[in-house]
Amino acid sequence: MGKYDWNPWEILGGAAGGARRGPLGAAPGGPGAVREPPADVVDTPSAYVIEIELPGVRREDIGLEARGREIVVFGTARQEKDAEGGVYLVMERSRGAFGRRFLLPRGVDAAGVHAVFEAGLLTVTVPKRRVAGGSVRVAVEG
Repeated sequence: MGKYDWNPWEILGGAAGGARRGPLGAAPGGPGAVREPPADVVDTPSAYVIEIELPGVRREDIGLEARGREIVVFGTARQEKDAEGGVYLVMERSRGAFGRRFLLPRGVDAAGVHAVFEAGLLTVTVPKRRVAGGSVRVAVEG
């Protein structure tokens, strides 16, 4: 496996740095802000593979849409249990709304997107092929 330091997603989707907006348009940390779960994007000969870490999230709480070249992942990480009479001293695990947008290069098949959610990892496979635009709702398997 190789790691390449150049980041084409920074050019296409405005990844790191600058005056950044969240995936749903909110400023990070501001009102309406959502967290952006960590992700890897791999360019294979036949597809783009996006892996997103979503530990503790239930499959039914994940939304995934393919909008032409754009893949949008969103949902809610719920707090499953209360402190049961105690008080949290440390609460570091992420809860609440999350979302990510990925703008892929031209020539992807939005209708052929496939997603699998297993062990807290969402794997989205976007085949390479030119098709007409439009929005497609994608089912997440588990």
